[in-house]
Amino acid sequence: MKEKNVSLLNSKSNVGRHSQGITLIALVVTIVVLLILAGITITFVLGENGIINMAQRAADATNNAMQKEQGDLADITNQMQNYLNGGSGGSETGTKVADLIGKPADPSKNIDAEDEYGNKITIPAGFTVVPDGTDNVEYNYGGDKKPNVQDGIVVEDSEGNQFVWIPVGNIKNKDGSTTTIDLARYTFDVEYDSSSYPITGGTGAVKSKITDGSALTDEVTDAVYGQHVDFIEELATSTNYGNSKAKEIESFKTQTKTKGGYYLARFEASQNGEKPMSKANQTVWNNITQPNASIAAGKMYNSTNYTSDLINSYSWDTAIVFIQNYGGEENKDYSKHTSKNKSLAKTGESGDKVLNIYDMASNCAEWTTETSTFADCPCTSRGGVYDGVGYTSGRGSGTTTFGDGDISFRSTLYVK
Repeated sequence: MKEKNVSLLNSKSNVGRHSQGITLIALVVTIVVLLILAGITITFVLGENGIINMAQRAADATNNAMQKEQGDLADITNQMQNYLNGGSGGSETGTKVADLIGKPADPSKNIDAEDEYGNKITIPAGFTVVPDGTDNVEYNYGGDKKPNVQDGIVVEDSEGNQFVWIPVGNIKNKDGSTTTIDLARYTFDVEYDSSSYPITGGTGAVKSKITDGSALTDEVTDAVYGQHVDFIEELATSTNYGNSKAKEIESFKTQTKTKGGYYLARFEASQNGEKPMSKANQTVWNNITQPNASIAAGKMYNSTNYTSDLINSYSWDTAIVFIQNYGGEENKDYSKHTSKNKSLAKTGESGDKVLNIYDMASNCAEWTTETSTFADCPCTSRGGVYDGVGYTSGRGSGTTTFGDGDISFRSTLYVK
């Protein structure tokens, strides 16, 4: 009996020690699990992608979005204020055109800039602002050789072709005043018809605007340039009468008013294969029909940022108004100026330069997309000629197949 009791006692003692061992292991496991959970919790809360950092990033993103929204609202407010003050709208970049002198623009996009008085100008993609003193360019308006739109700012492409910015809308002057130049077709106090008889009178200033569709002349329109090219190429080899059409004239008018101006070729065209060049001291491209002049001008540029076309009546007339406003006292009546050189000179050599624009009154008359009042001679040429009596505002006429030694052309640049 005694041996059995001893065995039972030993058995109970072993069970107690075994239970204590299980309890200790459970405690260690519990502590390890708690530590792991604590680590996960800390990481989840304080880690790189934790709740606190994510909340901070969300707050920063919200703050940035609010700042951008405020900036966008400020831009819209500035643009609306600009319109109310008579400006042309567009982006408020604050880029000064003087800072772009001699620096090629971004080849992928146009640059919206402004002159020293806040007037807008768009620098075409890949073009350079020509400095004062280069290629007879003069910036005199501000007295500091910095380009202002009142000077006729000159830009140049990679091939040396140059264009002059013609500002429109309400132009801000250095004395605080504004001058309004509307993009329009005008009749002046001196006109010139195909019979070579000048109509004189008045002071040389603008007489009145022409209402589109008037009896005097009209601008032909065509919304699809591809059809336009096919049409005038057919005319170029035909004896039928006709007049090449302006390329998307309504788009040109809208873009010009929005941008606050347009570009006019600085010189009459010179020939380089099928592509016209606008360079000084080059042989004038004359003896060309109006349809072929339109084809050549249209082939000069066709990018996503700008394209070109034969000069239209809006371009020609508004440039005259610009010159009469800012070309000095001697050019108040530029509309009735005649050729200063009675021999056929290379483009840019006639002596007729006003606001950096050459030869509008001299050298050759120039084809436009404007129509004539004469049914059998529907193509209208503008400007003075070296071998006859011609006026800057004059309107000559010819047939589709007519090309002469005293008729050339120039391009207008459509900035998009």
